[in-house]
Amino acid sequence: MIYPENLEVRLGFEYIREKLNTYCLSSLGQFYVEKMKFSTDYQLIDRLSTQTAEFKQILQSLNTWPSQNYVDVYDSLKRSKIEGLYLSEQELFDVKTSLNTILECVLFLKVSEDHEYLSIKELQNFTIDKQLVTLLEKVIDDNGKLKDNASTALRKIRYSII
Repeated sequence: MIYPENLEVRLGFEYIREKLNTYCLSSLGQFYVEKMKFSTDYQLIDRLSTQTAEFKQILQSLNTWPSQNYVDVYDSLKRSKIEGLYLSEQELFDVKTSLNTILECVLFLKVSEDHEYLSIKELQNFTIDKQLVTLLEKVIDDNGKLKDNASTALRKIRYSII
């Protein structure tokens, strides 16, 4: 079946996008909402509908899904690939909190029943470098500041200032 070019306008898709944007916890979520398009692909619609139903079930359950620290660190990670460039304290803190949130989400799904949230569990096609998480925990405190013992040189500098 052929659909008119203005189908999304006629269906009020833009209104749906605007409403969804108000519920997004991060700019990355808003980015994906903006990418949403009308589809006739049954398998895609079925998969996304199942994921939505599963996530609704998660949000309505007594278990707590992590609801904070969804920080878009894409630009920082992209810059970190450039040799000689360094991330600021704030950028390192954002990466640390983002990774911790991701780990909380992974743990939530891991401890859930094997038959629960199968469509969402399929999205876990990534690995997290635990050494990176450990290193960030070691050098960045919970307020986003470099710890005195982040490096020997920093410890000496801060000690000499005191």
